[in-house]
Amino acid sequence: MAYRELSKVLSEIGLDIAGKYNCYSLDYQTMKENEYVINFQGEEDRDRYKDNWTKDDNGYFFAVHQTLQGCTVQYPLAEVFSQVCDANAPVQVFYTRNGIVEMQIYDLFTFHQTDEPLVLKSFDEVADTVAYAIYLYARVPFMERWQMYQVIRLGRQKWIGIQIFKIFAAAFLYTATVLVSGVLIMVPHLEWTADWGRLYHTLALTNLQDEIDLDFFASYRLINDYKPARLMLISALVLFLVVSFIGLIMLLISLCFSRAASVITATSLAIAEIAIENAGRRMQQIMVYIIPTEWIKIAKAGTKNVMGVLSPDFDEIIIRLFIMVLILMVLIYLVGSRVSYNFYGEE
Repeated sequence: MAYRELSKVLSEIGLDIAGKYNCYSLDYQTMKENEYVINFQGEEDRDRYKDNWTKDDNGYFFAVHQTLQGCTVQYPLAEVFSQVCDANAPVQVFYTRNGIVEMQIYDLFTFHQTDEPLVLKSFDEVADTVAYAIYLYARVPFMERWQMYQVIRLGRQKWIGIQIFKIFAAAFLYTATVLVSGVLIMVPHLEWTADWGRLYHTLALTNLQDEIDLDFFASYRLINDYKPARLMLISALVLFLVVSFIGLIMLLISLCFSRAASVITATSLAIAEIAIENAGRRMQQIMVYIIPTEWIKIAKAGTKNVMGVLSPDFDEIIIRLFIMVLILMVLIYLVGSRVSYNFYGEE
């Protein structure tokens, strides 16, 4: 009876739920034990708890999904509904002996085929950070002809150490510039507080960031899990290590092969985001753990995307980056002490 009434109501709005729903039997004692109410700020609100639970509250919970070509359709709303599961189904209904007590419907879609071509994001929009890092290390492997005299005077090992230091120094200056410039631009509009602020809460808790086409993702999870100062330091460390990694990989490839090969390698990291977004689930599971440029997106750390692929959390990211940087440094020292140096004139 519950299914028939629900099916009739939803069919009136054009939604056929046959084979696309899950139903759970809920008794009032279980619901009483697990009741938990939060307010808009995400804090427990005991004033809104139900006063009395009885057998009349026994009912059925229906979670209804849309499907297209055999695939479940769901739109991730920020990170509140980031995973495809019954708890986040677009149609949720609670049915008791009194009929439909509550029904929540959001993000239902209509579908149609089109011959319009798919337009990908521009390269600049996809890979700004990596593109800047490539430009930052455009002189790698620092083989201008005048460097030849430094190699003779200092020795290979010490000269390589200086080049590695240059890479770290450039990464530090780049990271500091990104952080400081981001603050300076917003100075006239800043509210000087140690909290996240009302604007970020609004962006993270609503779909406003989609409506205004925000360039970054405002994460609700990060608001709850991190203080602003701590997250800024973590973000700066991740950015510093990723940019350092790009510089070191370019130095290693240029020593082994050529400057052109190093630029191609770095460019492939820049477009890796497109490859990850369009890869299959199994390939995504591998790529999110081995491509450092993907880790710059701090809002994705430790979360699952719509395909259920879990990205590494901050601890894993930082440990992996430190290990990768150390391995690159060792390889640069080993390769740099054995290969022949090809110095070039000023360009």
